[in-house]
Amino acid sequence: MVLKYSAAIDLRNDNLIPIEELITLDNNDEILKNLGCPICKCRLVLKHLSSSRGAYLSTKPGCNHSDTCNKRVEVKLRKERFKAIAHDDIYLTPKAQHARAVNFARRIMNSEKRKNRYSKKGLSKKLSKTKRIGEKTKTVKGVVYRASINPNIGRKINNEHVRLSAATPINVERFINRTIEFGGFLEKLIFGKESVIMVVSLNRSKTSIVMDPAFFRQSSKEYKDSLMVLKKFLDTSRMHPLITAIVDVVPSITGKVECLVRIDSALCFDGLSLGIYLYKNNMIK
Repeated sequence: MVLKYSAAIDLRNDNLIPIEELITLDNNDEILKNLGCPICKCRLVLKHLSSSRGAYLSTKPGCNHSDTCNKRVEVKLRKERFKAIAHDDIYLTPKAQHARAVNFARRIMNSEKRKNRYSKKGLSKKLSKTKRIGEKTKTVKGVVYRASINPNIGRKINNEHVRLSAATPINVERFINRTIEFGGFLEKLIFGKESVIMVVSLNRSKTSIVMDPAFFRQSSKEYKDSLMVLKKFLDTSRMHPLITAIVDVVPSITGKVECLVRIDSALCFDGLSLGIYLYKNNMIK
């Protein structure tokens, strides 16, 4: 992390003090009550957030840097970079959806390995980082675009910075009417007349992934047969694969939330496509 301030001045005598020395001072030291910007002498404060982020200097609330201060210009540019979320949605192509689902599976697997080291709050933050899609992605005037998996909404991705939150059954209710990365452990499959419901759980919380009826009707016989093989495997085995998907979070008729998946490539099982997962576990030849 690059610090905005590597040092501060003592406003009483203009002595420049590096942050490495400031963090060794007692909290009641008079120096810490008289810190200022090295350029314009705007008041600063020393902050200690957590063990994951070291001490740093910040502008004291209610104080402002001078118009010519470099630090003021840097703050303004930083705020402008993230000042808006565009109103035009961008359609995530099947390839982009698959890449996101695979990436999210890896993140959940890694976080599960370290779950004893992080709190639930910390885990939620780790799984919700914004990712960029596309090669050589660049932000355009600081605008962050929203993602959509409905091919009738938005335009195809073209190296924009796409905002896509992530959730598990624990916190998915916060993302109603949003497109997100979703994941958990697959408990069972329920076949209906027009769709398939996948019951997903994590830490005793459960949510259903529902295949879009139009997608299910248009699916090949081979794909439907593969789902049936997976159902039989779940019914007779204690194994519960990690399932991740790019979904639309929608309210169901019963008032609960459902995760609607619109295309097969948006679904991953232990980070693999359905066919490869079945083959790897010797369920098909």
